[in-house]
Amino acid sequence: MIKTATNDILKHLKRYGKINQLKAIERYGTWRLADVIYRLRNDGWDIDTVEKVVKTRYGKKVKVAEYRLNK
Repeated sequence: MIKTATNDILKHLKRYGKINQLKAIERYGTWRLADVIYRLRNDGWDIDTVEKVVKTRYGKKVKVAEYRLNK
């Protein structure tokens, strides 16, 4: 099997249940997580998007997406 970002992200979701952009970059080098999630959804995987509010290193509040696999 060829190792792809889609396979890596799917394995992560199956193991941990959720992922965000920072984890995708740090662990898998995946910069386009939303695209991977889009492809997984098209393949039939039930994945929700949850918006979270976090603070930046400068103290500004921003929204980030966290993707969760429904089992």
